[in-house]
Amino acid sequence: MDIEISGRRVAVSAYLRSLINTKLSRVSRHLSDAGLSAAVVVSREKLEKVVEVSVHARGEQYLHAVGGGPTWQFASTMAAERLDQQASKLKGKWKDRRRR
Repeated sequence: MDIEISGRRVAVSAYLRSLINTKLSRVSRHLSDAGLSAAVVVSREKLEKVVEVSVHARGEQYLHAVGGGPTWQFASTMAAERLDQQASKLKGKWKDRRRR
């Protein structure tokens, strides 16, 4: 899965890139070959840091999650957990359709 990381009002460091890649590895494991690309936008609001993730999956399916918190790790964890729930639900739909 191709991951594109960009920043609004913040410079994207190597630490932030590695953190996002490790958090999204669980989502890419759920989607396996079905995950085509991911666009990640990191931004800094007044008091919190925000991570927005949009994943394009097979069959014109789009998964979108936003996570916010006081640290980059907390914000990326929130976004990754929401994406993980959406990916497992989508994978279940694909399995049910195949069984019929």
